[in-house]
Amino acid sequence: MSPFYETKQNRKNEKEIAAIAAKHFGWTAHHGKRGAHIDVMFKDGERVAALAEVKQREYLQNDFHTYMIDTAKVNFGAALAKKHEAPFYIIVRWLDNISYIEPAVAKLTHNALGGRTDRGDANDIDKVTHYPVDQFIHIIEGYRLKELDRICEKHR
Repeated sequence: MSPFYETKQNRKNEKEIAAIAAKHFGWTAHHGKRGAHIDVMFKDGERVAALAEVKQREYLQNDFHTYMIDTAKVNFGAALAKKHEAPFYIIVRWLDNISYIEPAVAKLTHNALGGRTDRGDANDIDKVTHYPVDQFIHIIEGYRLKELDRICEKHR
């Protein structure tokens, strides 16, 4: 069994990013429990509007041609979203913007074996899917800093 790597900072980032996305779409964000397979359920009133995997990256969006994510996460999110008759999104906060993609309608570049090697955990290597970063739709481009700070402050 692999160690659990999600930190308090990861959860804080997820909440901030989800708050920004919720405001963008006009929905409310409901967070899964620590270790849940889905980070956020967005609701429009009582209706499930979307499910999302939320990520924070410490590089610029265009530093790489593709965004890599664990294929199992995408497949699980898509299957659960289908049950709710809602879309599944991958929402990413890069250093220069916040963007999202809907894997069901995106053109993936390829599947491969990949993952992290910096932790020395063989379980970090698995099947991954690559999506072109230019297919991501911007929520906030170039960070409108005052608005971003104001939204994040509510969720600290």
